Amino acid sequence: MYYLFKDNISFLQQAIDLLGQLDDSAFSEGMPPLSGSGIGPHLRHCLDHYECFLNGVSEGYINYDQRSRDPDVESSVTKALKYLKELQHRLSDVSRIHPDTSLRIHMDCGTQDTAAAEKGTGTTVARELQFLVSHTVHHYAIISMLCRHKSIPLPDGFGVAPSTLKYEQQQQSTQCAQ
Repeated sequence: MYYLFKDNISFLQQAIDLLGQLDDSAFSEGMPPLSGSGIGPHLRHCLDHYECFLNGVSEGYINYDQRSRDPDVESSVTKALKYLKELQHRLSDVSRIHPDTSLRIHMDCGTQDTAAAEKGTGTTVARELQFLVSHTVHHYAIISMLCRHKSIPLPDGFGVAPSTLKYEQQQQSTQCAQ
């Protein structure tokens, strides 16, 4: 299995690990001082992007604007866990697709040229898997802030970019060697 598929499956596992500590109230409750959004909506948003990728990758066209936006996924830990596990399974199933496979993606970026936007932008499976990691880490960082505000313990490394984790490990190794 190509490493970027494994990496994405691993990021989904981080959310599964976090949700094991939450009830529906902590998961769905909004945080007014932090834009009103809670853990659930941020996680659901990430998962919807995975679903869009999975719905389009085999056909060669991914539309990131066709998200399901299911309110149950952002309010129910049980439904979110089921969605996460389904996405992990589906990612594993499509991991046979070569990472250099060409794709077209659609995402509304505010252009007024509807025809060009619908045609999409050229990309590859590998690039979209990288996008999913970056997008997920970004939202996990927000979820991390929300959890800290609620004193919810986080899995190690949750919401921190892999490059930052490596940098911090190098810094610790350097300090220990001194």
